[in-house]
Amino acid sequence: MGLRVTPDVGARVVRLGYDLFQEVQFLLSAGQPLEQASIPTLDIHIRMLRNWILSEGIPLLEIPPVPGGHSFAVV
Repeated sequence: MGLRVTPDVGARVVRLGYDLFQEVQFLLSAGQPLEQASIPTLDIHIRMLRNWILSEGIPLLEIPPVPGGHSFAVV
């Protein structure tokens, strides 16, 4: 993984070695394999993405997945 700044555009590129969005699509459609069920993979991906954005000084507004004042939601 590495961060690269493209001077002509001013863009920041993070190279991971795998397709993060394809991984998330797999987790949401097929689910976490049983033998890795104890690993919160999707939460880890979200945390990494959040940290990369914030480490670049980019403002980030997160909307929690629960109603205000509650610790969980039921669907």
